[in-house]
Amino acid sequence: MQELLETQAKINEINYKKESKKGLILQAFFVIVIAVFFGIYFGLIFFGNSSVEVLQDLNERTNALQNQIYKLNQENAKLQKDYFELLSIQGDYDN
Repeated sequence: MQELLETQAKINEINYKKESKKGLILQAFFVIVIAVFFGIYFGLIFFGNSSVEVLQDLNERTNALQNQIYKLNQENAKLQKDYFELLSIQGDYDN
């Protein structure tokens, strides 16, 4: 009877080890799958169409366009001043 109980205990221990190995393998599989998904996600964030690089390029482009707008406004103001001076000079000759 004692041998039968010991044999049953050994069988239970072997089954427990098999189950724990299966659980460990399953956990490792899920960790790997999650790591792959996060890797793909972060790869798309840093190198995709809506990436950090694209955002920085757009910010630089916005700054360059704002500078160009400022310069063109200054040039426009100067040209308008010259134009109105010419009109006033021309008006002086007409009188």
